[in-house]
Amino acid sequence: MKRKTFVKRYDDFYFLTEPSEFINSHFPDDQIWQLLTTPISIEEFETRPLKTSAFYQFGLTLTQPKQYKTITDDGEAIVSVSSSRLMTFSYEMRQRDPQTGALKQEEADSSCGLMSVTRQGMKLRLLPPEPGAYEVKLFARREGEPGVLRWICSLELECPSIQKRQALPNNPYLNWGLAAGASALGVKGCSIAGEEAIEVGEGGECKVILHTSRPLMMVCELTHHELDATAAKRCLASQITAEQLVCNVMCPYKGFYRLSIFVQDYDSGSGTFQNAGNYLLHYQNRELNPNALYPPDLGPWCGPGVRSQEAGLSHFSHTGAIVNAPQGRCNITFHCASPDLQIHATLCTELHEQAHFPLSRYVLLTFTDTSKVTVSVHAPRAGVYRLGIYGRKPPQQDYMSLCDFIIRSVCEKTGDPFPCVYSAWGRGCVLLEPRTGVLAPQSSVSFRVRVPGVQRVCVVGEKRTDLKLNKSRVWEGEAVTGNATQLKLAAVTKESNDMHVLMTFDVLNLKNEL
Repeated sequence: MKRKTFVKRYDDFYFLTEPSEFINSHFPDDQIWQLLTTPISIEEFETRPLKTSAFYQFGLTLTQPKQYKTITDDGEAIVSVSSSRLMTFSYEMRQRDPQTGALKQEEADSSCGLMSVTRQGMKLRLLPPEPGAYEVKLFARREGEPGVLRWICSLELECPSIQKRQALPNNPYLNWGLAAGASALGVKGCSIAGEEAIEVGEGGECKVILHTSRPLMMVCELTHHELDATAAKRCLASQITAEQLVCNVMCPYKGFYRLSIFVQDYDSGSGTFQNAGNYLLHYQNRELNPNALYPPDLGPWCGPGVRSQEAGLSHFSHTGAIVNAPQGRCNITFHCASPDLQIHATLCTELHEQAHFPLSRYVLLTFTDTSKVTVSVHAPRAGVYRLGIYGRKPPQQDYMSLCDFIIRSVCEKTGDPFPCVYSAWGRGCVLLEPRTGVLAPQSSVSFRVRVPGVQRVCVVGEKRTDLKLNKSRVWEGEAVTGNATQLKLAAVTKESNDMHVLMTFDVLNLKNEL
């Protein structure tokens, strides 16, 4: 003892212990010292689950199974423990050597169990990887308390045969469903309940929503045995609002997926993200084309949310992150409370064919005299696009990302670009006609535009055409494209006689049409 460390560990459970509890871990040689009204036999003692003192100190009840040795049913077994307060649970399962009966050193991996924890207790669905005998140990700790988890119970599992099934993903966080301590992290509930697998529909897409009690940040992780890290990022799109966190998920391959969600307080700055839930997804329909995944380089601010609200944007026409455009066109409108906020929009995608025009020509921003903003998109061809909305206030030099939208077009027809817009095209300017930036040669084109605060508007090509102001404050007129390669829409301001180009229109070349 002089050369060894002696650790004093007093366990008051063994002081005046209730006989009905003491008998679960100790069997006196003389049955009179069982101190039970009806003593039990050694055979009955050996069939009882082994429960440690920590099991009773935590106030737990083993509701299933009732015996120490359990035989699987179709390769599965259920263990459930009820508790009177929130607990953190864990488990380990080791297979016995079929020859010697000794426990193997390595544990069965986390894909062999589906555990869910609630305020009422824990449910563990065991799926042994192969037939044989296993020892299952349960561990627990009061939620929020420091220190290691304590051993609370041991069971023996006998698996005569296993059911052929698709491999489950590993879960290093063990718990499936909403984490037991999620409420302390600011999560009130989830649109998905329990540890059961979520069946993903035919399109390979699903949505998981966390309801929050305060603004939170979120990051997500998706795993599948065929999914690499780069592709996994393109399977996730996060929307962060003040009252909920939305995770849009795409499953390109058949099989099971693990979706893990991590949160931290929105204003915590450099705080640590903590696991709020883990969800099992199951997709069994045809595999998806990789080009159908979400666009690359999505930010965490997909769809309207806390970031856009802080910038003063509200009343979005599309409240979700994904916008479907069956005809390849869409308009997204919102209100901007700050007249000083400068807004910019970009369109991005992975085009496998080189487009004749830059993608910037396929998005048009319109600012009305009021606070309304319209972002118009013409998809050049079928595909998935990222529409990024940015903002800045002078004297800021750089634009800040406010939100991203995922634009999904299935229209095979080639979309026309918008006109090329210049800085003189500002607040209050509205293009009514034509809505395309490519015009036919040798044709007459109707122009209708709103341009406030100017004294003259004209179209300049081979000839100059002055537009007339009607009673509705719209400048309108007919212009001929002729043999010009470009038409310019220009205006003369009231402050000066200088002419400013507002936008330009390309004219098709008959010899080599675009």
